[in-house]
Amino acid sequence: RCLSDWSSDVCSSDLNLKLQEYDLDRTNFLARAVHDFRAPLTALSGYCGLLLSEPLGSLNESQREILVRMNHSIKRLSRMASAMFQLSVGRHVKSRPDLKAADIRECFDQAMHEIAPLADEKQISIAPDLDLPDGPLYLETSQIERVLINILDNACKFTPKYGLIEVRGYPFFWERRRSGNQMMPPGAERRHHTMKHANSYRIDIRDSGALVPQEHLERIFEEYTSYSGGRDRSGGGLGLSICRMIINQHDGRVWAENTDAGPMFSFVLPIIRSQPPSTGEGENELHLRGLTGIHADI
Repeated sequence: RCLSDWSSDVCSSDLNLKLQEYDLDRTNFLARAVHDFRAPLTALSGYCGLLLSEPLGSLNESQREILVRMNHSIKRLSRMASAMFQLSVGRHVKSRPDLKAADIRECFDQAMHEIAPLADEKQISIAPDLDLPDGPLYLETSQIERVLINILDNACKFTPKYGLIEVRGYPFFWERRRSGNQMMPPGAERRHHTMKHANSYRIDIRDSGALVPQEHLERIFEEYTSYSGGRDRSGGGLGLSICRMIINQHDGRVWAENTDAGPMFSFVLPIIRSQPPSTGEGENELHLRGLTGIHADI
């Protein structure tokens, strides 16, 4: 019996090692595939930019519009490729964001620039209302821009033509001890709560699209998940799952809820009162290169 138990443990250990090897092989394959995707995408983007600058001749309005749309699609493909890579290596590398003092309005402006073609195509109105925190927010700008782009892109997809997307940002008191969606009350009931100081910055993005089925509010942030029906907002899970990973790396939280005015996606970032130490971005990059054998700047 002891021999049998020992053999079972050995078999289980061998199986775990083999699964880890398969997972690492999968990660290396995805990393190389994404790297190969990025090369032609970068070339296509460069050619579109060259044509749009008109050194080869002037463009009429229709030609310019087509090139702008092509360039926008190329950028979306590039973001999807990067998301695939990040989600894949996230299991193996516990990276920390390179936190620096930043203006959240600049992140939002860049996100608006990225999703403008999609919003303009459906003539969607986007109404921002951003109150700044009393101190600087420490974040990795490019990563928070990606979160805003992914959530706004998702909102544009599921907002009907001539619809509305509302974006509100404000200092917020985050009760970390509470868990689940109930930890974050909808709306602004706590916005002017005078008994507690804000310890985080919250952004709500609400659209006039169809409500998300209650049973799927949590699952839409899971990797590669979707649900059947015409109101599936997960998009395969890539965009929203990368949002959750980035916000978690910033020690924040992202969630979704339904409101009377439509579905709302929200996230909070903790307010750091002092300059955080450098995260050693180079160390993370070296770790990634050791894992995949290729450059991590894909």
